[in-house]
Amino acid sequence: MVLLGGPEEHDKNARLALATGATYPGHFDLRTFIGLVDRCDLVVSAVTMAMHIALGLGKRLVLLNNIFNPREFELYGRGVIVQPPQACSCFFQPRCTAPSFCLESLEPATVQVATLDLLGIREESISIAGGIVLFLISLRMLFPGAPRDAHELSGEPLVVPLAIPMVAS
Repeated sequence: MVLLGGPEEHDKNARLALATGATYPGHFDLRTFIGLVDRCDLVVSAVTMAMHIALGLGKRLVLLNNIFNPREFELYGRGVIVQPPQACSCFFQPRCTAPSFCLESLEPATVQVATLDLLGIREESISIAGGIVLFLISLRMLFPGAPRDAHELSGEPLVVPLAIPMVAS
């Protein structure tokens, strides 16, 4: 996952990257931004310039919509619109004046399901892939091969594999 945005989103994207492990390469000029969006398989965006760029480049799009009529958008069969359950009442205002921001009521799971659907990935596939990764990690722990340097000799290799079943279950 890569976070993109302009100077106004810099602080928020830096916080999100730190909290989630997503990649945030910083903000760029328009030409570079378009090039970065072009490298994406799928874009998740609100109604922003990124949405228009993604549509123009023919990218799959998960559109986070809160204040516009969803029938105003044509995603050309390459996207889906997700909306928060809480209705928005701040139409045509520069800032939200409601006691709670409506997009905060949009569950991440809703966006995740839309994203996986557009990518053609089922949740079961992710579970299986995670199991394979854990299996490969445990094999490497049980059969580590020769250490490449003296630093790898330190540590207790048999303690960690016992924790893997606990994490996996």
